[in-house]
Amino acid sequence: MLKIRIASDLHVDINTKYYDLTNVEIMQKLNLYNVDVLILAGDTAEYPKNLNFIDFMSRFYPNLKIIEIGGNHLYYSCSTLQMSIEDVNKACKLHNEYNKNYYFLENNTIQIGNVKFIGATMWTKLGERAGIQMKCMQALNDFNYIIRKYPYKLNPRDCVEMCEKSRKFIVKEVNNTPENIESIVITHHCPVWYGGDDITHAFNIDLSKTIKRFKNTPKAWIYGHTHRNNQIGGILIPSQNKTMPFLCNQFGYKGESKYDEQFNAWKTFNSEKEIVVR
Repeated sequence: MLKIRIASDLHVDINTKYYDLTNVEIMQKLNLYNVDVLILAGDTAEYPKNLNFIDFMSRFYPNLKIIEIGGNHLYYSCSTLQMSIEDVNKACKLHNEYNKNYYFLENNTIQIGNVKFIGATMWTKLGERAGIQMKCMQALNDFNYIIRKYPYKLNPRDCVEMCEKSRKFIVKEVNNTPENIESIVITHHCPVWYGGDDITHAFNIDLSKTIKRFKNTPKAWIYGHTHRNNQIGGILIPSQNKTMPFLCNQFGYKGESKYDEQFNAWKTFNSEKEIVVR
């Protein structure tokens, strides 16, 4: 049996700097006792503060396997560190040489027990229309701080390219999963479109047609990024006649719902949210 804790959007750097939380308090909220695997579906912190927090947790839970996905905020330090997205991804993947229980997934997989974890940031295609893409560029700091290829800042074309690459990778890995192995897909961006304004296209992408063509049914698709712990159900995969659930458990910024009630992550974070695979 594998007990898998789900979380995302801890924003440790911001919550400890501006909202009076400590690393210990955030770790305690994760309730990691008797947990085998912790999934962090993006935005743990900016690089390299994400690794500092993960190593901090590993000192308390030396047997805990930690799987992290890069969220957009991971790359906000690109400009100051003069690093690209790829540079950060490589550095995080190499950190496994120091912390053997840490796995960073970006278009790659790791198998623990009888579970194959398939991970990617995912990104979105920003609505695929120039007008919407321009609005997203103006609204999000991603395009001010993130560098795709040094020294050039992230642009919508990059997002579309990375999104399509990850979409194809996920399809291939899900379809190639053996029958005796469970698969879990992890992305930062949300693969379901549930309505919203133009800026929502920077957070969600409708992958329902892609998912319905899966040849296997993942145990779950875990996501983050939206700072909304809404229950959005699942999707039926016709070839299997099975439903794949979408799961999230986002931490968000402490008290952010006071300023905008739609961002309910902090007050709805579930310290016991988990998947059990037998």
